[in-house]
Amino acid sequence: MSDSTFDPARDDLVFDDPLFQQARALLAQGSFEEALAGFQEVSGRFPENSHVICDLGNVQHSLGKIKEAIASYKLALRLRPESSAMWFNLGTVYGEEEDGSAAIAAFEKAVKFAPDDPDPWYAIGCEYGKRQSHEREIEAHQKAVELNPISSHFINGLAAAYASAGNMEEAAAAYKRSTEVDPGSGETWLTLADFLGTNKQLDEAIEACRKAIQLMPEEGLPQNSLGVLLEKLGRHEEAMEAFAQAAELEPDLAEPWFNLGNGFMRLGKEAEAAVAYEKALAINPELFDALCNLGEIYDRQGKHEEGLVKFEKACLVQPHHAELWFNSSLIQRKLGYWKKEIESLEHAVRIRPGYAEAWNNLGLACAQDGDNLKAIKAIKEALKFRGEEASLWRGLYLACRDEGLTAEAIEAFDKALQLQPDNAEWWEEFAKILKGNGQVERAAEAQQRAESLKPPAPE
Repeated sequence: MSDSTFDPARDDLVFDDPLFQQARALLAQGSFEEALAGFQEVSGRFPENSHVICDLGNVQHSLGKIKEAIASYKLALRLRPESSAMWFNLGTVYGEEEDGSAAIAAFEKAVKFAPDDPDPWYAIGCEYGKRQSHEREIEAHQKAVELNPISSHFINGLAAAYASAGNMEEAAAAYKRSTEVDPGSGETWLTLADFLGTNKQLDEAIEACRKAIQLMPEEGLPQNSLGVLLEKLGRHEEAMEAFAQAAELEPDLAEPWFNLGNGFMRLGKEAEAAVAYEKALAINPELFDALCNLGEIYDRQGKHEEGLVKFEKACLVQPHHAELWFNSSLIQRKLGYWKKEIESLEHAVRIRPGYAEAWNNLGLACAQDGDNLKAIKAIKEALKFRGEEASLWRGLYLACRDEGLTAEAIEAFDKALQLQPDNAEWWEEFAKILKGNGQVERAAEAQQRAESLKPPAPE
């Protein structure tokens, strides 16, 4: 491609082309496949046109074809290297791909060629925020606000940067300034309410939230936020009313249903809680806490299969949650799903190698499944962390006994009895295994110990 022959005026002629206009309209409507075909056709009539190539990148970006989009933006920038908008688009894609250095470099180019545009400065601030580079994050957002001091969007960006840096007074002042700049925006008041609530300024937060409700009377989110704040103050009945109002206003919003479920749980109304959680999950099937809570409810109600389904879905949402795999295994045990229980427990101990209870249960499940060697290995792992528990040593004894490892079984049982010496039944059992192994004297001593621990016969 020859950059030296590029003619900007000729490049701009494409704006008058009906097919180009149609492709842009399709892009704006979200008809990305049709827009892609349109821009490809236009590119045949307007080869090496920066606007066509850039819009082609926009469509590719919208379709998730990230590598192609980056290539298109770079190609367009070879033709128009001074286009701030094109640099901005390239930076946006890099930012979404978590390539912060490339994103910042592109946004800085956008600033260079459009120094009075606040959008690239805002984007730079967001990228530095991802890196926890708070000083640079604040500087960039300050520049955006300086360029557009009456935008609540940019002021809220600065407020969030202050909050991330721990400068809560500056953050509060900025959020309040945002409501002064745009007092008719319910979203702005709601943002202030959320910030104040997070920082335990609950009365002020409720006041801001009620202002948001006045400005957004048909929306459920402000009512839901009000309910959360009232819950924090212990005003549970009012909170439930707010959650119910939110669910009525926006029945397709998951959060109010989830919060209603929590409220019903607090009241001990598990049936009503289950209904609310199910409605939340119908909207957002990956709502982790709702899955866990509902799994526990169904398990307590004896609906073990239904409870297991919820726990297994929760495991897919957060696969690195050791306790969740363990909880799933408990239901699988109730249902007699030994192999599934083993798989769940193996997940749990991979995530948390020091999870003694999971190792112990894994040993029991393996023994139940007939794999005594695996059971022995698991119980020995549990003993590394809880070596003073007699029940674990007895579990090791049983696994070794069933595998025919008599010497190891006797050694394990001996350790169990050292830790729990007052168990008559164990001494009697120990006597039998010793006798069977030819250790007659030890067997007699064990039996004598068992007899001494038994309650005296009634006269």
